[in-house]
Amino acid sequence: MKLSDTHCHVGVDATVQQVEDIAIAINSQPSVESRHFHLMCTNHWDLDVISQLATFSESVVPYMGIHPWYSHLYRIDSTLDKKAHYELCLEPGPSAELLAVLPEPVDLDVHLHKIQQLAEKYDVSNKPYGIGEIGLDKVFRVPSNGFFGNQKNVEDVVLTKSKVAMDHQKQVFTRQLDLANLLSKQVSLHCVRAHGPFFDIVTKGYPDIPNVILHSYTGSVDQAKSWMREFSKQKRNLRFSFSNYINASEPKEDSLRDLVKLLDDSQILIESDMPVDKFFLEDGEKMEDYFSQLENVGRVICESKEWEIEMGMAQLHQNALQLTVK
Repeated sequence: MKLSDTHCHVGVDATVQQVEDIAIAINSQPSVESRHFHLMCTNHWDLDVISQLATFSESVVPYMGIHPWYSHLYRIDSTLDKKAHYELCLEPGPSAELLAVLPEPVDLDVHLHKIQQLAEKYDVSNKPYGIGEIGLDKVFRVPSNGFFGNQKNVEDVVLTKSKVAMDHQKQVFTRQLDLANLLSKQVSLHCVRAHGPFFDIVTKGYPDIPNVILHSYTGSVDQAKSWMREFSKQKRNLRFSFSNYINASEPKEDSLRDLVKLLDDSQILIESDMPVDKFFLEDGEKMEDYFSQLENVGRVICESKEWEIEMGMAQLHQNALQLTVK
């Protein structure tokens, strides 16, 4: 069975030293030439890992971007010092303890320039790629070690009261959409409890982004209808991607079944939203667990669409392949 994962990650502790081993594990998969792993960046650390992985494996489709959980680490105004930056972008401002563990902010312009340079390299080599994972998150709170996955501080981590200001998130998000529009590349989007501003931003501009992918979509059926209605007036393609963990688990399965019945066959994608290295560098049983994530959400979708399993999985695979067409 051919399966492509349209949204996955590397672990927060993945390193460039592991790249070759991860690539070997990916390349050793059966029928890997017809399977793609759409690997999402979330920050400047995993950008280095994923960009190198992309050179080792034709099956890796790299997506470059800043996840909203890491958006506070990026400075829009390069004249601000560390303290001023974090006091501006966090609400409430960081405590002295939190400020002490937060890293020096990265200039957003510098990071986006690096992404653009990588994009130009992929264009020259005819490598498919996208921008992601990007978006808005109204719920996320900064952990007490400064950011999710901080390997320098892993003990007794709790969530602080500080959230990333929505204005800051919007600026980081729209700058990345600007870049995707300039490059005419697809985007994989994250949204949690920020549907209003998220919908307004994505639907009101960026005409040259060919595919807008709503990753692990958790909005309501009515919100999905709004998206479909708006995109019916546009040339851009709208895709809904679903994961087993977020969309097909027991509490959410009924919502998934109701939603996919409304969607055009070509709009549906499946994903794991999992760190592939955690499965592929372990034993064979873990690898089977990974593929079962894709198979189960695919099965639920096939049942809901009244597709025969083999035909339905082939349709989902073909939908994913459309994202790799240059």
